Amino acid sequence: TPEARSTGLLEPAYDVGGDAFDYAVNGYTFDVAIMDAMGHGLRSSLASALAVGSYRHDRREGQPLAVMHRRLDEVMAERFGGDSFVTGQLAQLDVRTGCLSWTNAGHPWPLLVRGGRVVDRLACRPSLPWGLGGPLVEEADAVLQPSDKVVLFSDGVVDGRSADDTLFGIDRFVGLVEE
Repeated sequence: TPEARSTGLLEPAYDVGGDAFDYAVNGYTFDVAIMDAMGHGLRSSLASALAVGSYRHDRREGQPLAVMHRRLDEVMAERFGGDSFVTGQLAQLDVRTGCLSWTNAGHPWPLLVRGGRVVDRLACRPSLPWGLGGPLVEEADAVLQPSDKVVLFSDGVVDGRSADDTLFGIDRFVGLVEE
């Protein structure tokens, strides 16, 4: 839209896994979710699909972040009984005011990019991953400036290792984002 843009990428794109993202613009609200289901393979993919489905249902009903966060936890716990979980973040941007609100279910903090440089990590005290119970710990807020960018990513990006077992790490990721 004229007010907000979104780009996403899953890598490796052809492996069955539990990473997912979803976004939509509804009126003046830009909604986004990033999720990473525990493990790999079909079970992880099913957990991720359930989480995305729950999120989309509540998003389409116009539920606030806190309700979406709580219901995600309940749906995952009901289906998997604590044997599987999903980490992630839910965010809403009011495109008129630039106010970004988000929750964190055990996921790495997003990066705030301003003027081509990573200027901050958007802190939000994490709640337990969805499916493990526990209350929402925090719904964080920040006011973005025009042309700010927010980079959400999963731990697989920074925890990735090269063939010689070198950790990719947050510093290299920040360098790549700024490049």
